[in-house]
Amino acid sequence: MKKILLAVSLLSVLSVASLRGEDKIASLLSEMEKTDNAIKALSFSFTQEISYTLTGEKQNVAGEIVFSKPDSFNFKQSKPMIQTIVANKKKVWIYTPSYNQVVTDTWRRWANNGVIPNSITTFSSGWSEMKKKYIFSYGGEDAQFYILNLKPKKKEAFSWAITMWVDRKDFCPRKMLLVGENIRISTVCENYKINPALDLKMFNFVPPSGVDIIEMP
Repeated sequence: MKKILLAVSLLSVLSVASLRGEDKIASLLSEMEKTDNAIKALSFSFTQEISYTLTGEKQNVAGEIVFSKPDSFNFKQSKPMIQTIVANKKKVWIYTPSYNQVVTDTWRRWANNGVIPNSITTFSSGWSEMKKKYIFSYGGEDAQFYILNLKPKKKEAFSWAITMWVDRKDFCPRKMLLVGENIRISTVCENYKINPALDLKMFNFVPPSGVDIIEMP
């Protein structure tokens, strides 16, 4: 069975590699959607550099995140400050130890505010949804990655141009560069695990005793 799966995977890679231009994009997105449809949960660690064009300021972010489709995650940030954000389809908890504080909010309102960096949530986005928002073009490839360029279909007040590095073996993104009007965000993911065994309790947060709890109105 392992040999059969390996052969199927190899054929998928070869079928994409042998195409060009629009046909290659269509084939690659098809393989990415197949992978996405098979993913029920996802975990990875990440490092991120945020550069502000006008000021030249840079900020480094690092952490680990676990997603469970459709809308639950556990995000542990280690840089620039320690913070935990836990969400399920109803509620969000933001725990900042240095403030001795937990902020709670509804999932819908919090998600609309986009608190988690766009380049992180995009790693778990459904590619069928991405195709509705972006125009994809082929940016080349190397021994490890296919490279995709994404431009928004609609010009909005703020939108991203995206470069994505997609793993040739499993068709999942491993690196991403987002460029906005005055900002660049580069993200690299490691320790990528598809459908890991999860304890669903991780998507419900129990505040430590003694912390201030602030409920958003």
